[in-house]
Amino acid sequence: MPVERSLPEREFFLGPPQDWSQPPGACKPGVSVILRTRDRPEFLRRAIASVNAQTFRDIGLCVVNDGGAASETEAIVRGGLAGDIAVEIIHNPEPLMQPAACNLGFTKVDREFFCVHDDDDSWSEGFLETMVGYLRQPGGARFIGAACDADVIGELLVDGRIVALGRRPHTRLKPVISLFDSLDFFSHPPPISLLMRSRALELVSRNNAAMQVMYDCEWLARVLLSADVAGVPNVLAFYHLRERKTLDDAAARNSIFEFDDEFLRLRILIENELLRTDVSTGRLGLGLAMSLAFRAKERNRHGLSGDGVRFIERKAKAYFRRKALRRRVKGALFRLMGRKPDS
Repeated sequence: MPVERSLPEREFFLGPPQDWSQPPGACKPGVSVILRTRDRPEFLRRAIASVNAQTFRDIGLCVVNDGGAASETEAIVRGGLAGDIAVEIIHNPEPLMQPAACNLGFTKVDREFFCVHDDDDSWSEGFLETMVGYLRQPGGARFIGAACDADVIGELLVDGRIVALGRRPHTRLKPVISLFDSLDFFSHPPPISLLMRSRALELVSRNNAAMQVMYDCEWLARVLLSADVAGVPNVLAFYHLRERKTLDDAAARNSIFEFDDEFLRLRILIENELLRTDVSTGRLGLGLAMSLAFRAKERNRHGLSGDGVRFIERKAKAYFRRKALRRRVKGALFRLMGRKPDS
């Protein structure tokens, strides 16, 4: 005899997957790449080379020159790209700053997928091919985007030349990006590791332009409230980090160092706002989840542990010690030959 039910049956925890594979009607195949830059020619050359080296060639590149030198930007971009990559360069007369400049790039997305390539980061040549292939496979249809594993490359800018110091892991992702982890904001995958479907802009159309830092983390967290992002276990993206004490040029510094206190201030303000909403509605919600996520991960800020930042500092110090030693050895050799080092 069947069991008589006196209570409603609980719904499945995991419902049928959403299919995100159908792009918006006006979209073309391929990838829209957004690259914001401003007067960082050394980094821009590397970023353009990174895009140009991709084995996946169906690319539309939108460069947002955010108040920088127009002629130099035009020369670097157009001189560094093969003819099969479509390019549009937008010159802002005055800087809009990163989130607003990125929002301008969002309005130019016209392909099936898009990504944001910071001007100081880089990809492996197979990044787009691997990520597009992952999302186009049948199992990828349930994901609005994907993030790959990334490495940190420590570097210096010395006399206009980029000097690599070393490499270490940045992120090693789970098979699916955790919404709970993303609420921490400090343990998000770096933007250079993300490829998103253009439909993500139907869910979240713009960054919060009032946030000069963490706007990308907040954007991704809002996307994850509606859809899932896959983790791809291949190191295909590189987050370049410059140790702040060795940089005289502020334009060359990383925002995680330039706005270190602002990261924490904004994250707490967002947490407070969400907790107030929880209290006013009488429900446990995003505020509590963010608070727990942050406290569970507060020793791993920015996805870079204290050991990670010290790694960069050690490499920088070692570089300058080697440079000083080479000068001393060179000077000794010249003196032995009876010559002046600068002759």
